[in-house]
Amino acid sequence: GVSPEAITEDAGVTSMEQGNWRVSLEVMNSLKSLGSEDNVLKYYSGHEDNAEVAFGLRYIPQDIRVDAARYAMEKNMDATESESLSRNIVDYNRIKSRVGAKALEGFEYTPADCVALRSYIQA
Repeated sequence: GVSPEAITEDAGVTSMEQGNWRVSLEVMNSLKSLGSEDNVLKYYSGHEDNAEVAFGLRYIPQDIRVDAARYAMEKNMDATESESLSRNIVDYNRIKSRVGAKALEGFEYTPADCVALRSYIQA
């Protein structure tokens, strides 16, 4: 293998960027192993900006990651928006565990509803 320092020196890719790419690849591999559709896999592997969007999805639990990746693709999210989506999904789970499912009545465990819940709370 080649050291991260050698890659930085030879290609100008910082260690941080290399780490982000590695995490994006792990997210994309998890999407593949979870049975994501081919068009979603192609979307995330076809362009560097989309790999950054995949990086934003890293904290999303696997039980909703494929739906979240599809949602981010359909909404043409950028990296910042995918990070926000990730936070919304994680927050949904935190809220549910803190106050119970009854308090989330009307909100399903879907990417769109996790975003809607955040908007509802902030309103």
